[in-house]
Order: sequence, then structure tokens, then C-alpha cells
Amino acid sequence: MPVAKSYMRCDIMGEPFKQNGRMYVTIETPTGAMKNVRWYTDAEWARMYPNEDISAAKANSRTILGFGEAGYITIYYGDTYKNLDWFKAEPECRYHKIWGWYTPSNEEVSAVLPEGVETGILHWNDIVNEADDVDEVLALKAVNAIRYANEKSGHFVGEIGDRDTFVLTVTKVIPLEGYYGSSNMHIMKDGNDNTFVWTTATKTLEVNSTYCLKGTIKDHKEYHGVNQTILTRCTLVKDK
Repeated sequence: MPVAKSYMRCDIMGEPFKQNGRMYVTIETPTGAMKNVRWYTDAEWARMYPNEDISAAKANSRTILGFGEAGYITIYYGDTYKNLDWFKAEPECRYHKIWGWYTPSNEEVSAVLPEGVETGILHWNDIVNEADDVDEVLALKAVNAIRYANEKSGHFVGEIGDRDTFVLTVTKVIPLEGYYGSSNMHIMKDGNDNTFVWTTATKTLEVNSTYCLKGTIKDHKEYHGVNQTILTRCTLVKDK
């Protein structure tokens, strides 16, 4: 999404925003004045300038989002929510609905970060589709790869369809509400730090307790970089 040709050399000040059903962005003119101007879709821009190459204009979208010629931004992750005041006070920090707080490539990242906050590099080429437009699915995948790169992922256990007995410790119980009523999702670990998930409406296991369960492996899924073995039709053999 580019701006009009007359504004393409102006500095972009912050994120695009919606107003009256249309997208705008704030620019700083050569005289130092702030102005809100339209942030056009590709189709709108092509209709305005039918004889122009849109690729140069679209490159300006990278500038709007802070990637610039370098093609990257620095994103923050970890305990960002409890440090909102710090981010709001940092003039180099911006916020985006997909990747959260970040610093554009042409700005310096603070040398001192709040406790529990880490940084990673998000590249433009990892978040755009073949049309060079930001793809939310690709962007989330790239962001999660950064956020959870250092976490222990564990391994998938067994083969889908196998029925076996597992000694598991419950680490979390998540109440769920669905079309058929209430149920509980149990997040569990085995002795090798592998993650198991069992959702049931008939039983609630105790957090930090260890159980011997007999169940069928329904699926293998990855969630936030963690490999999860999904169980179904579990029965409690005995407390461990």
C-alpha cells in the first residue's frame, strides 16, 4: 500500500490507521508540518497512476512499516505487557498488531532493556507473499519462530493411532467452553520433557500431580515451537 507520488519523499511518522473506512498514514513534510494522507491499496494507486511502475511505490510500504532499505526491524518479546510504560516512553519504539512492539531498522535499539524483555530480527522477505504484500499468516509464523527459538521444543512421542501407557505430570489445566459444553485441556510432561495434551469433559486432573494414563495418540502438532503429542480416549491406570 503506497502513498501518493507527491508524498513519497516525506518521512513516515508511525503506523497506518483507518479513518472513515479508509487507510491513512501521518507524514512529516519538508517544512516540518505533520499531515495525514491516504495510504492507498495497490489497485487504487494503479488507477491514479496507470503509466507508473507500482514496484517503486510499494517499496515505500517497507519504509512506512520501518523495514526500509535494510529490510528488517527489531521486535521485542517476553514480558512486554508489564513493561508498557517503558515502550511508550521510548521514542524509537512502535507497535504493530502482528509483531507487537518493535524498532525500525533506521533507529537505534536501547542498550538497556527491561527485565524479561528480549529482541529479535524480523526480515521483510519472511513476512510478504509473492505480490510483496505483508501476509499475516507468514508474518505470525516468522514472529513465532523468533519468539520461541530458544525454548525446549521436545519431541513427538509414538505413532498416530498407537495406544500406549504414559507416566505424565500435569503442568496446566485450561477450562474450555464449546458447543457441547465444558471440558478441560490438560497440558502434561513426561520424564523426557516431552509435551502431551489431553482434552476431556469427564475428568479434571490436578496440576503438579503425576498420573499413569493409557491413551491413544490422536495427532502430533506444533504450538509456539513446542511439539505436542495429542492424546484421546485416556483412562487413568493409577496414580504414580
